[in-house]
Amino acid sequence: MVEQSVSGFTDRDCRVNQGEPIHAHLHHRQQGNHSLPQPPPELDEGEILVASNNELHAAQLSSKRLLTLWNALPGVEKRKRVGDRDTLINQLWSAIELLPDPEPQSDAKRTSKQEDVIAMLRRSQGVTVEELATATGWQCHTVRGLFSGTLKKKLGLTLASAKEERGRVYRIVEAGA
Repeated sequence: MVEQSVSGFTDRDCRVNQGEPIHAHLHHRQQGNHSLPQPPPELDEGEILVASNNELHAAQLSSKRLLTLWNALPGVEKRKRVGDRDTLINQLWSAIELLPDPEPQSDAKRTSKQEDVIAMLRRSQGVTVEELATATGWQCHTVRGLFSGTLKKKLGLTLASAKEERGRVYRIVEAGA
């Protein structure tokens, strides 16, 4: 099975894998006020980087490769034949230039459900097992297992519980409190 993909960056560099599986990464490096030019992205073995229509023409890509790149682009009419090679390359580059800029990569890592549970347990109002189950999508027995196995035994946290109007409410007891 041949893998096909097209993904984006910003500045319209096209990164093309010459070997199997067929793979194209479209890089558009963000333009900005940088005093130093950005280094080119690291290329995997067999990949090339082209930054213009002329470079794409000069890349010596096979007809099969060009056709696969075209058909991997979103929103294009799929082709079975290359037709005129130069026309296809020009159309390919035009389609690459029309691709939207990707969402910027966030340095902030998504918190894990375990981290979310710990944060909820540290709130002054505490949290019930049912509230945690709803927030995480877990079953109630999974939440209780996290309390016993991970929070108490592995992380050494101390949990306190109290019966309140909304049910049994759990809180993390801070050391020295």
